[in-house]
Amino acid sequence: MPNKEETVKIREKAIEDVIKEIEKVEEFLKKGATELYVEVITPDIENSANNYLFADLGITIDYANDISDSELYENLFNQLGSLNLNRIKINNSMQFLRNINDPILYFLKEEDEYIFYRKSYLQEIVEKDGYKFEDLGEDKMFTISATLPTLERDEYGKVLIKKN
Repeated sequence: MPNKEETVKIREKAIEDVIKEIEKVEEFLKKGATELYVEVITPDIENSANNYLFADLGITIDYANDISDSELYENLFNQLGSLNLNRIKINNSMQFLRNINDPILYFLKEEDEYIFYRKSYLQEIVEKDGYKFEDLGEDKMFTISATLPTLERDEYGKVLIKKN
């Protein structure tokens, strides 16, 4: 039976192990935000810049912030399986990973293929590239926007370039 000093050392080692695992999961979520930005958002930005010449850039991304559906939660943990987590298990994970102010979000890429990420990681990427990032909260949508040169028509119907 360990004495208090030995128990403190056991606890400190357990905490160290969990912190390393949390860092692995957070890195996974950062990669998810990058994947969402590169594979989903960037093509939408390029499409908007090329095809909607009479309007500023405005991309909306639907999101969900509730990983309570058991099948979805299992999907997240299946993806986390490659991280070799020993301390964080499906039955205790929310104790370690839940963050009310920055929840784990998901984007349905294709049928049964999800991208998991945190809002703050996506926001950081978007703002680093110079875009405005806005969370519409109750509508469960993000808006990514920017003021761009646009075309407009003058009073005679002539198309002009409008630079902001």
